[in-house]
Amino acid sequence: MRATTHRPGLMLRRVSAVAAAAIFLGALSLSATASAAEDTADSGAAVGQEPPVMTFMTEEEYRSTYLKVHGTEAPSDLSEVPTSPVPQVVQDTTGELIDTTQKSVADQAGAVASEDGSGPQRAVIPGGGGGGSGLPWWSVLYSYSDLKRNKVFIRYGNSALGYHHFASKHNLRNRVVFEHLMATKPTDAAGARLEYTIYVADPSNGNIAEKIFIVSQQATRTDDNKWKTPDGGYIGVITAYCKGKTKCPEFVNKLRR
Repeated sequence: MRATTHRPGLMLRRVSAVAAAAIFLGALSLSATASAAEDTADSGAAVGQEPPVMTFMTEEEYRSTYLKVHGTEAPSDLSEVPTSPVPQVVQDTTGELIDTTQKSVADQAGAVASEDGSGPQRAVIPGGGGGGSGLPWWSVLYSYSDLKRNKVFIRYGNSALGYHHFASKHNLRNRVVFEHLMATKPTDAAGARLEYTIYVADPSNGNIAEKIFIVSQQATRTDDNKWKTPDGGYIGVITAYCKGKTKCPEFVNKLRR
């Protein structure tokens, strides 16, 4: 029987190879950890830090928040306040996490109704109801009174005005936006038209993510006389949209305050 011969050089090379592999795997692990940390930072929340809160604010609420955060008055013209980049993940006031990169589904608001309101009407009515309801365009979904006691109607509408218009064309379906009309006053007025601005902002620092404009016709007919309410009430909201965008980001529809 041949005796086993131990060769120290060979053993040393084997140990060195194992050590090198361990170092390589450790480097890969560190690289993956660093990449994950970068992804977390890109999402707007550092490690151990919760995503920022986003909420709707009237001009009055925004000015109060700005004063508390910065210790000084907000600019007299809030249109001069630039919007800030929106993190990949935010949360609403209930703590629900929202992915701000989510795209809106093209037909989520339904097909655009024909101008007389009799065409396909699959828009989801906020708070319930929806597709195929066959509602005439002048049907009032909600009404709110602002701080100046202007009563603002939100009618079902059609391709030209009302909920169906801004839900389909501008991807704005969140009823909460319009509830804030009760806590504000018009930011502009011209003839029968009233304009309001609602902000999507971070209350911790006053950063504005979106500016939402709402236009209401406080008359029984539109300026071009094309539409007239058969019930004798004001037309109400003609359109609502996010400034500078054809469609509002989908996360705006998920905020609950």
